[in-house]
Amino acid sequence: MKKKLIILLASNLDPSGGGRETWIANFLNDERIIKRYHSITVIGSDVIKSDKQISFPDNVIVFKDINRPKKFFPGVFYYASFVRKTLKAIYNPSDSFDIISCGSWGESIAFYFSSYFKKSNVNSICWLRSIIVKELARIYPRFMLSICQKLECFILAKYNVLIANGNDTSNYYSKLKIDSVVIANGIQTKDFPLNNCKNVQFQYIGRVSKEKGVLFLIKAIEELNNTCTYDNVFFTVIGDGPNSNDMKHLSSQFDNVHYKGALSPVGVKFELPQANISFHLTLSKDIGGGGVSHSLLEAMATGQRIICWNNDIFNQVKGADLFYKAEEGNVQSLIEQVKLAIKDTNKMDLQYSKEMKDFSLNYDFSVHVKKFCELLG
Repeated sequence: MKKKLIILLASNLDPSGGGRETWIANFLNDERIIKRYHSITVIGSDVIKSDKQISFPDNVIVFKDINRPKKFFPGVFYYASFVRKTLKAIYNPSDSFDIISCGSWGESIAFYFSSYFKKSNVNSICWLRSIIVKELARIYPRFMLSICQKLECFILAKYNVLIANGNDTSNYYSKLKIDSVVIANGIQTKDFPLNNCKNVQFQYIGRVSKEKGVLFLIKAIEELNNTCTYDNVFFTVIGDGPNSNDMKHLSSQFDNVHYKGALSPVGVKFELPQANISFHLTLSKDIGGGGVSHSLLEAMATGQRIICWNNDIFNQVKGADLFYKAEEGNVQSLIEQVKLAIKDTNKMDLQYSKEMKDFSLNYDFSVHVKKFCELLG
């Protein structure tokens, strides 16, 4: 008998939400996943209201805690309660389940304390989308981070299957004696044509927040515009987040900086081939993230020149030898790489784009799903 799949994702499932929303949209619309499971259920959260939702196949059922009361406690408490009630309603002891926690924090805590975590007919799976304490460092005081990590690792050690989103993430948790299998993100590479830019067009697509390195990006663009004179060099920023106002201020200062805010997946796909250089500046130290991001892979698939930090997040990627790598957190080093990318782009070397596209094929979504299916057998 086919298994039933349940995915826990504390998200309103808006298609423009971010990496996890991009992943679940591709994952649950993949024919091999649809055929593999008798039914598929997503337990989401409407903590941030949205009138848009990812388009799923007919056999995917979505539950969201739309009646959440006024927020007196951290959202994880409400989500945990909702997950427990929902699992109780759909659980059947005669069925077999794969239950995926899409993340090692809110979803994982909710799953573990649901009472269904240890059921003999439940295969517990956690997909490590990032390094959670580096993300929590943006919002939690430092003294709480060690407590959070101990709780996270205690729960992770109980899972049947752990999947990491990249070698950097897997290595980080391995040092904490938490072993995992690496399945990096994937994209539908055929959906991203090579860019056709004539000018030098820079692009940043992603969350506009500190851990994504945008404060260093803002400083670099300011200094470049104040000290250098370039014709036909433009910067476009797509996304929103805590530092959106900083980006709006930057765009108001310079005519060659355009801030477009958050766009739908269709809008992002339209914008990608309009640029030939892109920034990917996720930090890797006390605050930051981990794993191979969709935005990086999409930029590679369109043949863009990649400007990034010289850290484990980016060095793990196939094709990283072609990246323009700056010393992490060093604005002057970042500016040097920007200047080098401008110089190389002006040479009109078409080979770079083709090579970058070829490397992106290593991360086609078909490879992602194949590895998942082979892992679970």
